[in-house]
Amino acid sequence: MRLFNRVGVAGTFAQFHKGHEDLLSTAFKLGEKVVIALTADEMTQNKKYANKIPEFEKRKTFLIEYLKSRDLLDRAEIIKLLDKYGTAITDEHQDAIVVSEDTYPVTVEINKIRRERGLNPLYVISIPLIYSEENKPISSTKIREGIIDSKGKMIKK
Repeated sequence: MRLFNRVGVAGTFAQFHKGHEDLLSTAFKLGEKVVIALTADEMTQNKKYANKIPEFEKRKTFLIEYLKSRDLLDRAEIIKLLDKYGTAITDEHQDAIVVSEDTYPVTVEINKIRRERGLNPLYVISIPLIYSEENKPISSTKIREGIIDSKGKMIKK
């Protein structure tokens, strides 16, 4: 038996990397069901190097294959994230959320909104960032820039 019934995670999951793996791994260790809110294309347009972000369906297909390869797909639900909060502010069955430490502040807002709506606040699990060889957080942006690879290794130019 896992600690939570329904755990949420969210992200663009472009240039999939070690941080994404840790986020998902933590969510599946803790939750019976994991809701993955995958950022809609409309929300990626203002990101750095947006032209290098695969479209929603490609990112969703990648996630499905990733989850299948780890025998987790039957416990996952992938939804389209159309705004900052997604279903985390409306899903009465969700009881926890897993975030990286840099997105923790959004969970404070989420729980404030949930309380205002008469929903129980989510239990928040904040995981540490994963650092690259250059001692900076691994991010999809750094990968799109060609600075590091998905494991955080420096790319020689």
